[in-house]
Amino acid sequence: MALGYITSWNGFIGTGYGNILLVKILLLAIALGFAWLNRSAVSQYYAVNKQTVFNRVPYYIEAETFVLITLLFTAASLASQPPAIDIPELTATWGEVLHSFSPRIPRTTSPSQAALLAGEAGRLAIIGQTPSGAATAWSDYNHNIAGIFVTAMSLLAMLSYRTSALLPRRFYWLGYFYLIACRCRNLA
Repeated sequence: MALGYITSWNGFIGTGYGNILLVKILLLAIALGFAWLNRSAVSQYYAVNKQTVFNRVPYYIEAETFVLITLLFTAASLASQPPAIDIPELTATWGEVLHSFSPRIPRTTSPSQAALLAGEAGRLAIIGQTPSGAATAWSDYNHNIAGIFVTAMSLLAMLSYRTSALLPRRFYWLGYFYLIACRCRNLA
């Protein structure tokens, strides 16, 4: 069915439908990998302890459950995307996809509110009009700042499991959520 909806490699990587289908395939492969790990862990445990196999649940089951829930949401979002065969003129090329994923220095300054409002006045009434440069810069700014916070939180979360001279006791990285809330409140 996917081959009927996606007729080219550009349709596979250059449309939302193809991208979501690619994510769905990867998540399914990961879920099958966790299922194999679960089966192996239970088989090994059952060979040693035949009476208490149900008392121990392998920790892979939790990971497999999260992957399967994500897979379910991915399948639901796939239904909202038009297939590549229906939008051949809107399909991105390999060059455009590679350009959008090329590394760039994160934008840490936002455009002025006047520039943002100036470009948005006529766009709201016209369907399909591309956003202004200021709107794109604002979106990049928001995503980059959030990415910086998430990266910092994940690094601090990994460091919280290590005790050293720099971090004598556990650092509560969860406090960064409070900083994000304060930052968002100041922007509003």
